[in-house]
Amino acid sequence: MALGHNEAIAYLVNLIKLVYVATVDSDIILSALNFKLSDFEDAVQTETAFYSNIETIITRDKKDYENSGLFVFSPEEFMNQ
Repeated sequence: MALGHNEAIAYLVNLIKLVYVATVDSDIILSALNFKLSDFEDAVQTETAFYSNIETIITRDKKDYENSGLFVFSPEEFMNQ
């Protein structure tokens, strides 16, 4: 179901009330450039998690984070805990 602009904005405003949005800065980008993951975006997310003291990532692409040092769950696995 596609949302219209106003509905999408309202959804995001409510989502922000429930989740922590981590900051990405130049230190994280520089660390990600040297991280052992082959995908840069995954490395940025992993470094952001480390800098934010987050130990777990929920993703549909678990194999991309095998060497990240994070606990990795699929959405289904996480919801079934």
